[in-house]
Amino acid sequence: SLQAVRDFLKQKHVMYWTLNPYAVYEKHTLDGKTVQGSRCQGMYDQLMAAGARHRGFVHGIDNSTEPRWMYVIPTDFDSPQAMLDSFAHKCSRSIRRAMDFGVRVRELSEQELPLVDEMFVHAGDKHEFSWRNDDYTRRLWNAFHESGAVKFLVAEITLQDYTGRLQKTLETLRQQQAETEDSIARIRSKKMLNRLKEIEQKTASVQKHLEEAETFEADGPVLKLAAGIIFDYGQEVICLMSGYDERYAWFCGPYAMHWQMLKHCLEQGYARYNLYGISGEFGDDAVDSGVYAFKKGFNGEIWELPGDFEIPVDPVRYSLLRVARKLKGIRHRTS
Repeated sequence: SLQAVRDFLKQKHVMYWTLNPYAVYEKHTLDGKTVQGSRCQGMYDQLMAAGARHRGFVHGIDNSTEPRWMYVIPTDFDSPQAMLDSFAHKCSRSIRRAMDFGVRVRELSEQELPLVDEMFVHAGDKHEFSWRNDDYTRRLWNAFHESGAVKFLVAEITLQDYTGRLQKTLETLRQQQAETEDSIARIRSKKMLNRLKEIEQKTASVQKHLEEAETFEADGPVLKLAAGIIFDYGQEVICLMSGYDERYAWFCGPYAMHWQMLKHCLEQGYARYNLYGISGEFGDDAVDSGVYAFKKGFNGEIWELPGDFEIPVDPVRYSLLRVARKLKGIRHRTS
């Protein structure tokens, strides 16, 4: 019970303890509207009745605490295809594109961990957040990898394989173009002219990507597209953090990585794939609008959590702390 915990902490001379329940307070639609009848008020009322102080139903990104808003994708589908078909068109198209390109997803070895930090630092520079030092990644590995609870993933593509696929596609298109031109020479029709135009457009696109691939050769034979830290936890799989190299955005590496984990959820019987925190702000000017637009494509659910509670253990000292906080706030506002 809460009182038993409080009594134990009092023996340790603790002033207060912070509780951040991982439980759904309310569900929301993908555009942020409340799902009627989804509120679970009981836990909040119980904690407040026990003397807890609620830090508020906040929005935004606060790296000092756990997210209060989460984006989760239920994985109760009959097949991977049914799950893929449930996604938004752009999302499912990007997953198929990654597969067509030959993007593969694998687990990193311990020696490859610096790649994770490099990828996250790069993502942090783009989205204006700071990544932890490499000691954090190492500690996660040491604490959880042997038990299989954590995976460090990379999505990558071999340039030779990719260009080989493009060359094969180009050969097929040229053969189709020759056959179509032969048909037009015999019977000129609008349908065949439109088909020829479509083939020519596809050919130009493939040639463009072949030329682009040549510019990547200096980066090495294997391009690292995206990386992620994934936990198997309870009834879900959680993507704690992920990042990608925007130079290779065309290959859809993040989509390939998350699709691999979604299939893992389905195969292993996990109830959901948790893409973790969002700001809870749904306008175009939200701090995470770009990231949320990506997550939204998986057609998941928005979970609003209760947030942070402070439960006093030593009421006198805790009251003094609150006074000090108020004075500090006044001093900051007047300075």
